[in-house]
Amino acid sequence: MFSTRSRILSPLFVALTLAGCGGGDDANNAPAPTSNTTINGVAMAGPISGQVCAYALSNTGTVGATALACDDTTPGTGAYSLTIADYVGEVILAATGTYIDEATGQTITLNALNALRTITGWEVAGGAFNAAITPLTEATIRSALAAGGGNLTEANFNTALLNMATALGLTPADAADAFDTLVETLPALTGANTGALSYAALLDLVSTAQSQYCTGNTGCTLFDYLDQVSTFLGSQAGMTQFSQAMQTAYTSWHAAQANAPYVCSYAGGAFTCAPNSGGDTGGNTGGNTGGNTGGNTGGATGSYNLNLLVSAMGTTTPIQITEVPKPNTQDEFCTSALELAQGQANVPGATWTMNSCSFDGTHGVIAATVDITSPIVMSIPYSVDYTYAAR
Repeated sequence: MFSTRSRILSPLFVALTLAGCGGGDDANNAPAPTSNTTINGVAMAGPISGQVCAYALSNTGTVGATALACDDTTPGTGAYSLTIADYVGEVILAATGTYIDEATGQTITLNALNALRTITGWEVAGGAFNAAITPLTEATIRSALAAGGGNLTEANFNTALLNMATALGLTPADAADAFDTLVETLPALTGANTGALSYAALLDLVSTAQSQYCTGNTGCTLFDYLDQVSTFLGSQAGMTQFSQAMQTAYTSWHAAQANAPYVCSYAGGAFTCAPNSGGDTGGNTGGNTGGNTGGNTGGATGSYNLNLLVSAMGTTTPIQITEVPKPNTQDEFCTSALELAQGQANVPGATWTMNSCSFDGTHGVIAATVDITSPIVMSIPYSVDYTYAAR
């Protein structure tokens, strides 16, 4: 199992305590901490070229009129990164701009009245979070709004998200699992991250399903389709209809995937993908049994330099550790973070909570909180940015 806990623990904890204590100043005289929340994500139907903005969302579903923060997306990937200062509460994200519809090749425009949206957690404050903005998250929000009579609440969103993941055959254990799959996982068109490739492939399939739904109706738009999907999510019968429509779309879609970066299957109602390691399309005919486990069985490999950026309470501390193994998967990476957490929990007077964890093969981000009870009492939200560089 991948682990660099013993080599990371000491410098990491020193960096955190120095940041949290202001380098040794009297904690009783320290000013109130500044809490910065970082949201990293991808806006994709195809990759969206435009802007993502974050807005406050009240617990009754009211959206703030003024953006908390905005960022331009990266062309070709839809990636964005936002930093929100001194805010505690719910956040809703909206993506506007243009993208190329993967099924039709047409350029689609998203504006303030018709944006794609998502929600990043509840009661965010400090740390780093992932948030995918996709047609699937937008349909989920529309379903939650319908269930709440126009109010977007945590309970309605979680129910709609669980229904969405279930109807897609993603077999979520619960709403938190559905959130991990459809919000915290960031879709990508390239790379070897199975979850990211699978999500991008699923969005490509959704474009085909939309095209089939709109056949013969020249005025039909993405949002007409998403309204129908949101209606489907409101009942078991509707979820079955949605699942069947996706299966029908898959029959047309899979034949065009010979050169795609993923090999996918929709066998038995479960959509799974793995990296395409040679253009073999056999898995796209419904017989691929590897699914999401296909590149996750390796173990840590190679010798790498690990560059860490520890950010806590407005201070960023760089740390470099040489000759460490690199995890192959997000599971291995996050498991190593848990081991690190257990090590920090053994430091007298400190307990550790991991809030989020992501990894794309060479770059990872962990958001966590350290609670210190001795010799002073304080709570330090922080994030650690991991970059592995081959030696």
